[in-house]
Amino acid sequence: MHPYLPAIAAVDFSPLISTMIGYLVLLAVFVLVFTFFLAALLYLLKRFHLTYILPQSLQGLAIIRQLLKPAESPIESDQPTAELDYPYSAVDRILSPAEELFSHALMEAIGDDWTALVKLRLADVLDVTATGKAYMPAFRRISQKHIDFLLIDPETTAPLLAIELDDRSHLRTDRQERDAFVDAALAAAGLPILHIPCAASYNAQFLRQEIQEILRPVQKPEQSAQPDADRQPFYLPSQTFGAGLVTPPAQRNNSGDTSNDHLDARYMPKR
Repeated sequence: MHPYLPAIAAVDFSPLISTMIGYLVLLAVFVLVFTFFLAALLYLLKRFHLTYILPQSLQGLAIIRQLLKPAESPIESDQPTAELDYPYSAVDRILSPAEELFSHALMEAIGDDWTALVKLRLADVLDVTATGKAYMPAFRRISQKHIDFLLIDPETTAPLLAIELDDRSHLRTDRQERDAFVDAALAAAGLPILHIPCAASYNAQFLRQEIQEILRPVQKPEQSAQPDADRQPFYLPSQTFGAGLVTPPAQRNNSGDTSNDHLDARYMPKR
C-alpha cells in the first residue's frame, strides 16, 4: 500500500464538495437570471423597433437572431388552415359628414385639372431622407398621421397640395401640436398645405381661386400679375402667413371661443 493513501483517505472532502455545489447552484441561478433579462430586453427592443441599437456583433449571434425572429402567426403563415380568423368588416363610410360636404365643393372646384385623394398616410406622401439610426424614429413620426385630402397631378400622380379640414377638435392643444408638426414636415418636403375651417357651406369658386393661387408657377417680380381688386379673399389677412399657404394652429382661434359658428361669414362665403 502506498504510504500516502491512509493520509488521503483520512481527509474530509465534504466541505469542498459542498462549496463546489454551492458555486454551481449560484452559477446556474446567474445564468437563468441573465437569460431572463436578456430575453426581456430583446423583446422590448423588438416590440418598439429599436433592434438597430444592438451592435452588429451581437446581432450576428445565433441565439440573438433566434430571439429577434418575429413569431409567425397563422395569418402570416403560408400553410393553409381552417382556423384562420379575419376579424374585419368594411366601414360604413370613408369620410365623415363634414368631410363629405367639403369634398363635394372640392370636386366642383378642381374639375378635371387635378385629382383628389382622401385619407392618405403622411408616410405615403413623404419620403424619409434620414439614414441609419435616425430613419426609424423619423418614419414613426409620420406613419400614424393622415391628411384629409391630397391634390395630385392626374397624369404623373405627383403630390401637389395637401388640404386639411379643421373642425373644432383642432383647437385642442394636442391637435395644434400635431398640426404644427404636419405643417413643418410638409414645408420641409416642399409640399404646400391649405387649412380649411369647417363650415356649413363652401364656395367652390373661391376654393378654386385659392388652389390656383397656390399651385400657379412662381413668377418673377417684374412679371407678377397685378392683384385683382374685385377678388374676395378666402382668408382674412390676419389669419394667414407664409404667402397664405398655411394658417398656423396657434392663430386659428385667439378669442378663446371654441365654437365654429363664426367661421361661415369669415372664411366661407355662402353661395
